[in-house]
Amino acid sequence: MAATNAAYDDIAEQYKDSKKMDFREFVEHHTLHQVLAKTHPDLGPALPQPWLPIKEPAILDLACGEGIYSRAMKRVGAREVLGVDISREMVALAEKAEAAEPLGCQFVVGDASKLDLGVEHEGRYDIVLAMWLLNYAENSEQLEGMVASAFKCLKPGGRLIGINDWPGNPLESYQLYQPYGFVKVAGDAPRQPASTFEWRITLPDQVHRPTPYTLNPKPRALSPQLLALSPKPQALNPEP
Repeated sequence: MAATNAAYDDIAEQYKDSKKMDFREFVEHHTLHQVLAKTHPDLGPALPQPWLPIKEPAILDLACGEGIYSRAMKRVGAREVLGVDISREMVALAEKAEAAEPLGCQFVVGDASKLDLGVEHEGRYDIVLAMWLLNYAENSEQLEGMVASAFKCLKPGGRLIGINDWPGNPLESYQLYQPYGFVKVAGDAPRQPASTFEWRITLPDQVHRPTPYTLNPKPRALSPQLLALSPKPQALNPEP
């Protein structure tokens, strides 16, 4: 995961700016809201911002970046939020935002595939967020390590919630996202588990390429406890 660290250190400010793009707000933010809503569907219709399925939860935000979702969760009632990211520059941006507008979030540098926050964090969190985390696993060991890190920190009955690129997305669709400010570029064809691809995001005055994502490899045999965390995959077919 060292390449991920270096890549985001180099483009931290640009990547932060990409969070303001329309597809982030109207697809990514909305999707997170809907996933959170499904954890407690009797609370009513969708609200204009993310809301939490339980009262005043403790939240661990893995791959927190500049802290956009860590801070969003604190604004809507999280009791405690800890953000973790492998990039020192992304964590520095998160700490800068917290210093400018203190909400009570904390941020640390760490590798989610082999996370060691100390025994005081084991079984501590009601929710672990993993927004664009699992796609960085370069092999099955790293993928299992990410899930194991989340499992170790969750309370019994806690939830792992995240967003990830759909590995089954056909190659011919990779260029169709250009009107929304990005395209995907395949590194290998035909694609195999752990094949790489790039997101090329176009900001108003520049283009930057986040570090290559990987098609999630199939994890090796997991313990029953870890398997219990694995959601059934669902293919989303947006209307044209």
